[in-house]
Parts: sequence; structure tokens; C-alpha cells
Amino acid sequence: MFNWHKKESPLLGSLGLGGGIGSKTFVGETGPTWEVSLLASRTTSGNSYPSVSQKRDGSRIFISQSNNSIVYSDNDGSSWSGVNGFAQGIYGTRIYTFANTNKMVAATNGSNYGKIYYSSDNGANWSVKVDTNDGILAGYHNPDTGLIMIGDRGATGSPTSDLNRSTDFGNSWSVALDSNQSDHLGPGVVQNGSGSGLTGFTWSNSLFWTTSNSGASWSSQTAPTNHVFSSGSGVWYKSDNSIFIYKGNNQTVLTGTTPTGARTVVDLSSTITGNIITMEKDADDVFYLGTTQGYLYYSKDDGTTWDSVPGWDDVYDNFGTGALTDIHTDNANNRFLVVTSEGSSVTKVWSLTKI
Repeated sequence: MFNWHKKESPLLGSLGLGGGIGSKTFVGETGPTWEVSLLASRTTSGNSYPSVSQKRDGSRIFISQSNNSIVYSDNDGSSWSGVNGFAQGIYGTRIYTFANTNKMVAATNGSNYGKIYYSSDNGANWSVKVDTNDGILAGYHNPDTGLIMIGDRGATGSPTSDLNRSTDFGNSWSVALDSNQSDHLGPGVVQNGSGSGLTGFTWSNSLFWTTSNSGASWSSQTAPTNHVFSSGSGVWYKSDNSIFIYKGNNQTVLTGTTPTGARTVVDLSSTITGNIITMEKDADDVFYLGTTQGYLYYSKDDGTTWDSVPGWDDVYDNFGTGALTDIHTDNANNRFLVVTSEGSSVTKVWSLTKI
């Protein structure tokens, strides 16, 4: 049922660890086939939650690093360059790239480091656009339209958290919603379309809101049945907007069809190893999740069932440890990037290519 295709990893080959890196097909005869390789391994300091991003054409890769902020590579990880404009000591930075523009957004986490940064030169130089004085939480962004929303924490846990919104790829920002709570979590609107009437929902510690104008304004609502007030990695809609999915508690995902309709809880405690730490969706409406134990899973049936990505377990069991903290799928050539954090000291960037 599985097919094995060897593909030497240049980095592992140079370390004398090549040969075992390769790909397997998805369960079932329809594929696709994955090629898995290690692009980079970098020694970092205190970086528990690194993130990864890339330009849609794959020409530039970005990873976040504690104390060294963001670095980028234009040669698939063979060499890396630093950026200008970041404070030192930040951690948990999330990087948001957009299609057909050199504009980018990064959001930094941690007490006294919560900031939203903006770059207009492909990530080389950055400036602060929003200073929250505390942590940044999960965000939503549309890489094609430039709409981006990022929730934050109230300073030192005070009830001053906001939902920050930009419609111009992060150049200017406004507070779309003052939740008057200590954390603002998980915004999401429909993924496709560029109109001003897109629907969606967002939540804080215990309050729930909906929007009908792409997040420009919000209405308080009773929380849907089975909604979980937890922080996640975003809300992901299918391309036809028929269903959305987001992270629940440690080993659950939630699905729904309308912003206020009841959620379906999918319990993965007997399916996955570790707790869910990140989620993503690709252009083919396949959903992915990564766990604190470094495992990578996918669902082709709207989040109902989940399986390991073939090839990944074999590679990671031999050459990786730690948490899988971020997944990036927006690439024109079907190359996905994932990043793992090993003991808060080593960050590894992996390439998974659909062929």
C-alpha cells in the first residue's frame, strides 16, 4: 500500500546521515507521494515555539528564533541572513507572508515583547506597528487579499486584550474589537473572496462574537454548543466554505458549518501521539496538525479521521525529536515546510513536497 522513493537530503548527506530520507504515498491508491528532507538545523537559545514561512514561489524561507529574532534563506537553508528592526529576547514569533507582494507581518510573543511588526521589503527590515506590552495570540490572515487579524493578551493579564485588524497587508492597523478580557483568542473568517461582507467568528476567555463584514465590526453572541474557549492556531475554512475546523483542547479538534451552529467535537486521544500544537490547510482542502511529540497528521474528510503523513514518521523517528510547532503550506510548487523545536535549543526546518 505504501511506495518508498529515496531522496537524498543534502544536509543529512553532508552529516553522514543520508540514505534514509525519502517519501511514501498516502494511504490508498490515489496518492499523493511525499518527498521528505531536512533543510536546516540551527542551534538556538530558549526557542520553544519557532515558526516557519516562505514566499509562495519558494524563493525565500523564514524561521523565527529566540534572541536572534527572524532569519531568512534564499537558497533552501544552505545559508541564513538576519533581519533589522527586531527587539532581542522575543520568542514565539509568528510570520505571515502574502502573495504577489513583498509586504509581510510578524507577531512576537512573551511578557513585555508583544508586538506586531511590518516589513515592506520582503522581510529584510521591520518596524513596530502595534505594541501590546504582552503576548500575541493566534491570528487569521488571507495571503491573497491582505486581510489579517491578530488577537493579543491584556498587559500583565489585565482585561485589556484586543483584536487587531489590517486590510492592507499589515501597513496600518485598527482595533476591531476590545474584548475587555485578559486574552483574545482565535479569529477566523471565510478563507476565499475579497469582499467586505465575509462572515466569521472570534472568541476570548469566555465571550463569543460573530462578524458579517470581514471583521470590521463584531456582534456578541451566545457561544455555540460544544465551543471550546481555548487558544489555537487559527480557524481553517474549506475552499467552498462548507465547513471550518479549529483546535479544541489538547487532543480534540472542532468542526462546524456556520459561525453560531453547534460544533462537532472530534476526540483524537486514541489516534495521535502528543497534544495538538499547530494546524494548517492546503489548497486541496487537506487539513494538517502537528503535535508536541513531533508527529504530523492529515485529514482528507473534513477532520473526521486523521492519519500520519506517510514518510514523516520514518524520517522524524531517526533524525528528529521535540515538538512540531508550525506548518506552512502556501507554496506554488506543493512544497510544505514544517519546523520542529528540540529541547528549546535546536530548530530544524523540514521540506515535504507533494509529487
